[in-house]
This record gives sequence, structure tokens and C-alpha cells, in this order.
Amino acid sequence: MMKTTIRYILALALLALMGCTKDVEDPRYPHSSRVVLVYMAGDNSLGGYVRDNLDAMRQGMASAPAGNRTIAYVDTPDGNPRLLEVTSSGTQILYTWPSAHNSASAATVREVIDRMRTLAPADRYGLVLWSHGLAWMPSWATGYLTRSKARMAEPWPQTKHEEIFPASFASAARPDSAPVSVTATGSAPTDRPFQAFPVPTSWPATKWFGQDTGENPAGYLDVEQLSEAIPSGVFDWILFDACFMASAETLYALRDKAERIVCSPAEVIADGFPYAEIMAELLRPEPDLRAVCETYYRNYVDDPRPAYRSATVSLVETSQLEALAGAMASVFGAALATDPEVLSNMDLNWLQPLDRYRRHFLFDMGSVVGELETRGLVPASLAGAWRAQLARTVTYEAHTPTMLGLALDECCGLSMYVPYADYADLNEYYRSLGWYAGCYPADYNIAQ
Repeated sequence: MMKTTIRYILALALLALMGCTKDVEDPRYPHSSRVVLVYMAGDNSLGGYVRDNLDAMRQGMASAPAGNRTIAYVDTPDGNPRLLEVTSSGTQILYTWPSAHNSASAATVREVIDRMRTLAPADRYGLVLWSHGLAWMPSWATGYLTRSKARMAEPWPQTKHEEIFPASFASAARPDSAPVSVTATGSAPTDRPFQAFPVPTSWPATKWFGQDTGENPAGYLDVEQLSEAIPSGVFDWILFDACFMASAETLYALRDKAERIVCSPAEVIADGFPYAEIMAELLRPEPDLRAVCETYYRNYVDDPRPAYRSATVSLVETSQLEALAGAMASVFGAALATDPEVLSNMDLNWLQPLDRYRRHFLFDMGSVVGELETRGLVPASLAGAWRAQLARTVTYEAHTPTMLGLALDECCGLSMYVPYADYADLNEYYRSLGWYAGCYPADYNIAQ
């Protein structure tokens, strides 16, 4: 009996010892205060920019806080995806996938985040999403992506499920150097002629998010899939180095994925964020994201090349997005109660577009609210409450006067979609978004 008791006590002691050592740091994977994961989905037309951006990150690491780490997931057309650590002396491969895969898939995003957390444990994480981007737009909606004044003689596709994006979408290059009219859909009022701007032979290439051309057909990551892929409670901030991601619909879907999000309501030039200047700030325990936004803006507004003086950037507090949706619901509720067809029949020419496509689908939120107020459909009190909530939501906003030739007369920092009658295919998809459910009356009959 005595021996049995002794064995039992020893077993309990061993279990207790095992419990005490369970959380001991694995020496292979040193713990950091801050780790930044840069998810570079570059198996597309941006592949040529990956090396320069990694080199800029290397330069930025020279002044980064000691002990903190930058981990980059890299997928390019010229090799298998790999996970790298970026240091001031270069890059070190931490893991290479045995074969190519789709970097624009929720499963891959989840796998990369899990692997990064194992190899680089930290108190806090930040996430840079680097790729092409198209806000909340579904990947099948290729008929909306023809550049302004390009392919004008071609009819719009009649089917929404196309396999390949038009060639004009793959590059921002212009076919000539003639003045380009910035156009909008709908019948243009005679008292508001479209503005034209002389443009160079070609604009710099730009970004959007979530494309993998190594897939056949190409893979795309819609915003709802991205929301499912990013775990809640891991990242305290997200930075989108991608076009158009400062859309209300996109950010609302990601509102519980980070406390703050840096993003652009318009395009992002493919050179991207100036990592040599911002990496040290991003790696601080409490980074000054306003300073990061300001550095990005100044990088382009002060560029000696006129064609590169184009930038929009916003800093969004995600905890305020629910209240912003509520304020927008009050605005829409008032407008639709007076005129149930005000949105489906809206003249889009009176709104500020933030995309350069011939069929605009991203509009400045402030211009939408302002138009409804101007038409007497929304009282000043509701419009004012919305603007006050916007100021709590977008805590920093900066934009150049034009965006690659598109005049930015208004830019509040967020874009939104208007469910216009001629966009019936988009409206059908739009009904599935959380932002739609949060902003529109339950009995609203969206134009189909």
C-alpha cells in the first residue's frame, strides 16, 4: 500500500511538473514583443515589385526596435511560396511550401497565419496585406472593370461569370497621351460638363487585393472569404497595401479583425508603401499609425514625377463602424421613406467617384450623404450626426487633388456603393453583405 501511495504521489508531481513547463518558450522560436506579418500575394502582375519592397523593408529594419521581427509570406510567379524573415542584413527562408498553391484563398491565409504564429510567437501582431484589391466587389464582376475611355466600342459582357479579366484591367497604362475625360454612368446634366486632364503616356501601375494568376482560372479572394480567413483577436492593426480597401462594406466585414486599419479608398500605386521609412514605426509596441499614413501620403504628394503624385489614405477605428452603419441607416431610412427609388434612380454623375472605371461603383460616402441632404431627403440634423460619427470612425484622412487623372473634389476617407438600377447583377450580390443588412431597411426592395 505504501509503495502504491508513493507511486501515486510521484505521478501527481510529474503531472504538475509537466503543467508548469507547458508554456516554457521553445528556444527554436524566440518570443518577440511585436511581429509584423507581410502577406505578399504577388503571383500576378505585381510580382516584379516584390523584391524592391522586401529590400525597402530590409532598410527599415535597420532602425526597428531590437528583438521585434518582420515575417513575409511571398508568392510570386517564379517559385514556390515561402515564408521569410526580413532583417537589416537581408532575408532568411523559414519555410518553403513543397508546391505552388493559391495565395488568394482563405485556406492559405489561415495556414500562413498559423505557421507564422508558431515560428514567430509575439505579444502583439500587425498584418500587412500586400496585393491587388477591389474593395467588396465580387471577383466575377468583370463587366465593370473597363478603364475610362478604353474599349469604348465594345459591348458590356452579358454574363457575370467570366473566367478572365480584360487586358485593360491588368495594367493602368493608357493607350495614348490625349486628354482623358473622367466619366460617370447615367445621363450627364448639361450644366456639369466632365472635366478633362492632360495625362502622360502611361500611368504607374496600381494595386488591388487578392489575385493569384497561377491558378487556372485565376484565384480571387472576396472580402467575405478574407473575413473568414483572418482570426479575431490576433492582430491589433491591419495595413492594406492594395487598392480600394477603404470601403465601408469591406471594413465593416473586417471590423472584429483588428482595432485599426490603414487603407486607401482609391487606388494604390504599385510601388506601395515606403517600407524603408515606416517599418520601424510599425514594429513599435504602440505604433503611430497616423504618422504611417502621413509618411505614405507625403511620399507620393512630394514625388518629383508628376504622374506619381496620387494618393489617398485613411486610418479607421473599427470599433466605430457599427455606429457608422447605424448613422447611415438613419440617413437612408429618412431618404427612402420620402422617395423609395432615390438610390435606384440616382444620377451618379452628381456623386464623387473614387474608381477610374467607365462604370463607377465606388463613390465617396460624404458625396452620397451630401447629395441626399441637398435634395431635401435627409434633414440637416441626421446628416450632421452622420458626419460626427464619420469623424470618430476615420481619424486620419489625406488625399491628393487628383488620383491618376481623376479629380478628387471630395474625399471623406471612405467609399461606398449605391445600389443603382442598372447594376442589377451587383445588387443581387450586395444584398449578401453585412453592411447592407446594417444600413438598409429590412423591407427595402433593392433594384434588381
